[in-house]
This record gives sequence, C-alpha cells and structure tokens, in this order.
Amino acid sequence: MFSSHGTKEKMPIKQIRAASSIGIEVPKRNATASQRRHLTTSQDAGVSLTKSNNLPTRSLTSARPSTSGIAMRQRSIQDRSYYATLLRTRIRALRLEMERLNNEKTKHELQVPSSTALEQTAEPLALEIRQLESTLMDYNFLLNKCSNNNINLVELREEWQKLKENNDQQLKMLDDLFEEKKNVEKQLKNAEEKLNMEKQRSETTFKNMENTFAKKYEAAEMKKLQLNEIIKEKENILNQLLDKQEHLKRAFQTDAIKSQACKNIYISVERCEKLIQVENIREQLRDEVKNYNASDQQKESLLRTIKHGKKELQTIEKQITRIKNRIEKVEKEIGTKNEPSDNEEMNFQSAEYFNNADEEEKKITDERLIKMNISKFRTQIQQLCQEMEKYGNVDQLYENVENKKKELIAKKELLQNHLNRNYNQLNVIQQNISNVEEKLNQNDKYKQLINCERQLWEIENNIQKSKQAIADAEANQNINIIKDELIITLNMLIQLFQFKKLHHRKINIYTYSNSELLTIVVNVDQ
Repeated sequence: MFSSHGTKEKMPIKQIRAASSIGIEVPKRNATASQRRHLTTSQDAGVSLTKSNNLPTRSLTSARPSTSGIAMRQRSIQDRSYYATLLRTRIRALRLEMERLNNEKTKHELQVPSSTALEQTAEPLALEIRQLESTLMDYNFLLNKCSNNNINLVELREEWQKLKENNDQQLKMLDDLFEEKKNVEKQLKNAEEKLNMEKQRSETTFKNMENTFAKKYEAAEMKKLQLNEIIKEKENILNQLLDKQEHLKRAFQTDAIKSQACKNIYISVERCEKLIQVENIREQLRDEVKNYNASDQQKESLLRTIKHGKKELQTIEKQITRIKNRIEKVEKEIGTKNEPSDNEEMNFQSAEYFNNADEEEKKITDERLIKMNISKFRTQIQQLCQEMEKYGNVDQLYENVENKKKELIAKKELLQNHLNRNYNQLNVIQQNISNVEEKLNQNDKYKQLINCERQLWEIENNIQKSKQAIADAEANQNINIIKDELIITLNMLIQLFQFKKLHHRKINIYTYSNSELLTIVVNVDQ
C-alpha cells in the first residue's frame, strides 16, 4: 500500500485480494503518476475510515461512477458522509420551496377577500351587460327594419305586442306542459310501484303454486311471448303500409287531377261506410222489434205452463187425499182384525191381510213416486213464480216497451233523414265526378294523352305484325329489304315525335300492314 507520505510499501497477495474484494483499488505495475496520486488520495480517505471501523464491519453502500465526464478505470467508494451531504442539499431545496409556497399562500389569502368582493360585484355587472347587449340587439334590429322597410313605430309596437302575447301564451303552455309532465311522472312512479308490488305478489303466488298450475302459467307466458312477436310483425307490416300510403299521397298531391279524383273517391267511400253502418243499425232495430214480439209470445207460453202446472197439482192433491183415506181404512181393518175370533176366521182374515199388505206396498211405492213428482213440480212452480215476478208488473213492462218503441221510431226517423242526406251527398259527388270527367274530356291535353295511348297501342300492334312479317320474310329469305324499310320507317317516326315536341302540333298516324310490307301514313295538323 501507499502510505500518507507517498512511500511505497510491499503488500502480500492476500492483502491485495482482500482490498480488491472490499472495493479498495490497488495500483498496477504499469500505472502512471497521476493514477497513483488519485489512488493515494482515495486510499488516505480509506485509511481514515479504517481507523474508526474495521474493513469487514464498515457500512459500504455502493460504488458510484465518475461524476465528471471522464471515464474512470478505478472505482470510488461512497460512504455515509457523501449521502449526508446529498440529503442536506435536498432538504435545503425543499425548505426553500416550502418557504416560497407559504409566501404565495399568504399572498393568496390576502387577495381572496378582495377577489370574492370583486366576483360578487362582477356577477350582477355581467348580467346587466348581457341585458344591455340584448336590448342593444333589439334596437339595432328595429333600426335596420325601419331603415330598410320604411315601417312606422306604431306598426312596430303592434307587432311587438302581438309577439309579446304569443310569447306569454307559449310560456303558459310550457308551464302547463311542465306541470302535466310532473303529474305524469308521479303517475308513472305510482304505477311502477304498483307493478313492482304486483310482480312480487305474482312471484310469491307462483312459488306457492302447484306443479300443474305452474305448468299452465308457463304455457300461458309462452303464448303471450308468441302473441307479442306476432303483434310486432303485424305492427311492422302496418308501418310499411302506412309508409306506402304516405308515398302514394305525396304522389297524388303533385298531380291536381289525381288528387281531386282521389278526394272524391275518399268521400264516396266514407259515404258508403256510413250507409253500411246505417243499414246495420236498421237491421238491429228490426231484430229488436222481432224480439219484442217474441217476448209477448213467451209471456203467453209461461201463463199456459202455469195453468197446466196448477191443474196437475190439483189432481195430485186429490190423489194424495184418496190414498190417505185408504190408508186410514186399512188401519181400522187391522185394528178390528186384532180382536179374538175363531181359527178359521183368523186364517181367512190373515190371507186377506197379506193380500191387502201387498196392495198397500204397491200403493206406498206409488206414493213415493208421486212425492218425487210433487217435488219436481214444486221446483218448476218456484221457477215459474220467479219468472212471473219478473213479468208481474205487466203495465210497467208495456210502458217500457212503448217508450222503447218511441225511441226506436225516433232513431229510425233520424237515421232515415241521415240516409236521405247521405244519398243527396252521394248524388252531388257523382255529379261532381261527372263534371270532372266532362272537363277532362273537354281538355285538349287529356284528349292528346288518350290519342297518344291509342297511337302507342296501334304502334305496338303494328310492331308485332311487323315481327310476324319479318319471320315470314326470313322464311322467304327477303330479310334485308324489310329490315331497311323498317329502319327508314322508325327513323321517320322518331323525327315526327321530335317535330311534335318542338312545334306542339297534332300528329295523326295511320298504319296499313300486309304480310310482306308495313306502310305508315302521317298527317300533321297546322
């Protein structure tokens, strides 16, 4: 090692290895003087550290690179003093920043009350500026309008009053709509709460339901979903049809004649629907009159059944009294037979007794059947009495029926008048349609359209005939001649239609077709 005085001492190999493992650099054999000086200074610091701490127990943190831009071959050691200096510098910087921030904070706190006062004064001033800007815009608008359109102040005031009234009305409408919205929202909330309550109840009931009812409920829900899908499909179809209807309405609105004809058709259809409704009401009235007549017949039938039931009851009561008398006689005979008598008489009487017992059993069975019939008749009588109570107040029923008759007659008269009005309106519509048709027939453009359609139809027929002639000519091998003639005729027709468009003259086309040739005669009206 190099001592503090710079004298060179010999070091063994073990010490060199230990020093290099710790981080102390050892000079090389071929080292320069500057390198050796640097090593002496660093090693002196290391010696001073080793005096206080041994090398293995020294707190070595890390080996830092060179702070200068020059690369170093050796390694310099960073101890606690180095890091302490770094921390002190960083703490000083942080303290300076804290002092600066505190100064700014105090300045800001001093400025806050003044800034709040300024903001409080600035807000109303800003509102005033906006109001003044709006009034200035209004005045500029009025000045421009007066200068450009030469309008008086009186007219402007009238317009202003109208606009003010409209604005007030619209504000009222908005307030009403807002209140309605609030009410609707409240109703919706209440409805949602009720729905949630009902859902909870339905869930609880569904959980407590049996398996059969649960399956039925699930099947009903599946049907509901299917029906909802069908409804959605139908709604889509309906929307498509409505779109088509709107498209057709727009198309009709462009053409005045078509729109007028369409209106007349709509009116006629509405009248026909009203006529159908009136006829249905008429049929209903006829059915009610028939039912009224049928009610009288029902009353008569009920009275007949009641009379017949009373007669049957009287006959049954008579039979019951007869049977009771017979039973009393038999009981008396049995009492007399119980007295003592001879054996022969007893045997004879016993035989008669048994015969009478058989007859009595038969009578008892008959009585039971009669009682069953009596109970049935009583139930029927009760039903008839209930019906009679319904129809007991015959006078009131007659009065109600007469009132209904009067009402129906009045309705009939009203409907008859309505029918007559509808017939008159239909006649007026038909007259309007006939007038429109006459106007269309008198219109030259409409006639020209009809003539053009006829001419086109004739031309199409002639073209078909010419095609047949071409086919025949192809069979006869005279195709080229006919083709040239047709091209010439078509060019002539094109020129004539162009002439018509330019000069707006009427052209009459007459065609004469044969199996081989096609001739076209054209007349132009001046």
